[in-house]
Amino acid sequence: MILAAKIDIRERTTRPRASFYVVLWLLFAGLLLAGCGKPQPETFVYSGPIMGTTYNVKVVALNSEIPTGLDREIHQVLVDIDRAMSTYKPDSELNQLNQAAVGVQFAVSPALMEVLSLSQNVYKQTGGAFDPTVGPLVDLWGFGPSSHENAIPEIAEIRKFLSEVGFDAVILDVEKKLVTKTKPLALDLSAVAKGYATDRVGEVLRHHRLENYMVEVGGEMVLSGHNDRGVSWQIAIEKPDSTSRSVQQIVITSVYSDVVCEYCPFSNR
Repeated sequence: MILAAKIDIRERTTRPRASFYVVLWLLFAGLLLAGCGKPQPETFVYSGPIMGTTYNVKVVALNSEIPTGLDREIHQVLVDIDRAMSTYKPDSELNQLNQAAVGVQFAVSPALMEVLSLSQNVYKQTGGAFDPTVGPLVDLWGFGPSSHENAIPEIAEIRKFLSEVGFDAVILDVEKKLVTKTKPLALDLSAVAKGYATDRVGEVLRHHRLENYMVEVGGEMVLSGHNDRGVSWQIAIEKPDSTSRSVQQIVITSVYSDVVCEYCPFSNR
């Protein structure tokens, strides 16, 4: 009787415990299966040649968040900017402006006017240190569309082309989208066009409510949010060494191109 009682008590006290662990295991397995079935963000990459260089766009999002034809939309934005601002395409809008007669109003697209207006503001703010009318000098030094010998130009040539430089000779009518040159000039927007292109691609992505991306065009970058690991984008700055390739500094970025860098004077940290 006593033994039976002991066994009976043991059974009553152990069975509920076993049931409790079974329930916990079932709950854990259910949560595990639910987590496995939840869609995870992916990295979508769009890249190709453009503007005499390449572009590389990475978007971190759910597959359902990527609109149909996003790759074509990104590429078309870049193609349109290249057609407007290329110094290598003879029929580009910029080259047509460069060839326009002095004193004649030349109608330009909103995109080209936006870049010219921005360039004019920076030209004034820097006291002429930034000057997109240096096209002839860029070409003279072998960085333009013309082919030149790999040699330092003569001082006389440099002085001659310096007389043809000066953004003060460019008159902008922003409202009417008209540009007038008061002397012969050749504009080169290479210092700003690719950066403008990255901004425009960023606008496209934000229009589609995409918040985590990296846009790079010829080294110019716009970044937002985080990468596929859920951390801020990290950009490596290469060490200026022609004998080997190594990293000089890692720049950690935060939302919308705000730069955080321990050793950068422009850091906002």
